[in-house]
Amino acid sequence: MMSAMAGKPPFHTRFRKGQSGNPKGRSKGTRNFATIFMTAMSQSVTITENGKRKKISKIAAAVTQLANDAARGD
Repeated sequence: MMSAMAGKPPFHTRFRKGQSGNPKGRSKGTRNFATIFMTAMSQSVTITENGKRKKISKIAAAVTQLANDAARGD
């Protein structure tokens, strides 16, 4: 019969009292390029515009620079 296989696991391989599941858990994995890039580009940078200092994100500064270069024809 199958009753012999439906027993409990050996005592030394069972979870101890107060412990359950996988103690180390699933690994978080690595972040992809897009996540790292957006984290870096969302940091703020101080710029001077019309003689006044301003704090904007790096991505906003990059877009502004790109638009200014395009307007100049570069």
